[in-house]
This record gives sequence, C-alpha cells and structure tokens, in this order.
Amino acid sequence: MRDLGIIHCTDISREMPAVDSDILYTRLFGHGEHNLYQFDDAELLMIETNAKERGGEDVYLTFHGARMYSDAGRLKVYEKSGTFPKVTKAIGLASLKIVLEEDTMFPATKNELIEKQGWKVFDLTEKEHVHANLLLGKLPDKKYTSVEEVIGNLR
Repeated sequence: MRDLGIIHCTDISREMPAVDSDILYTRLFGHGEHNLYQFDDAELLMIETNAKERGGEDVYLTFHGARMYSDAGRLKVYEKSGTFPKVTKAIGLASLKIVLEEDTMFPATKNELIEKQGWKVFDLTEKEHVHANLLLGKLPDKKYTSVEEVIGNLR
C-alpha cells in the first residue's frame, strides 16, 4: 500500500490505518449497530487526537452515523472554541427526556431501551455530553410504558 500510494481507510474511532500516508481519510461509523451511533465528547476528542497524530497534509473526517451532521458540527465547534456544544436545550434528566421522546417505542424493557436508545447522546451537565446508556443502565429491570415513567425511575 505504501509503495503504491494507496490510502488505508479505516474508522479511526475503532482502529488506525495500518499504513501511514500524507492523506488521512476516515469513515466514522462509531461503535453501534450498522450506523446507529452518536459520538460523545470523549470519543470526538479521541478522534481529533488520532487525526492530529496520524494525519498528514490532508485530513478527511467523514461521519456516517445516524447523527453525522451533529457529530461533525460538534467537533468543528470544539476545534474552534475548545468546548463542546450542548446536544439539547436542557441538561440532566430533562435532556435525556428530550432525546427519548424523539422515537422511543413503548412498552419497552430496560434492555430494549439500552439497545434502541443507549447510543444517543444527551447533556448530563453543561459540559458533559454522554451516552444515554449511562443513565438507562441504572433503571430497575422492568417494562416501561412511557418516557415519564423512565425519567421518574431515574429521579
């Protein structure tokens, strides 16, 4: 690959290219099933660090997850300001509620909520934007009938 100038394209959130090149081209899908994933702050920071460490003259980060525009925008804001922007207009459980209200199907068990919604990112605090599974994993094991019931069990 090096001798022929072939660029090894990987998802640098999962693995780095096996061959160094003047061009870094990465397709970022994340760690979810298919393209159902949203990067949290720590993952975006790791992507930026990896890109800077391994990047050559040209670096192309192409996001391909369900929240690709949001992920790319959040990374761009971070690169300019040093701070990640909020994901929603709320924080804490109110932010998680907004994220869950988008498309959660009820009734749903704890495990179904983690599987179908845990990959999404919400605003835990003003400066911490994390995956929903962080809080969904703290739910009691049972079947839930509404977002309100989920949030109530997390209070």
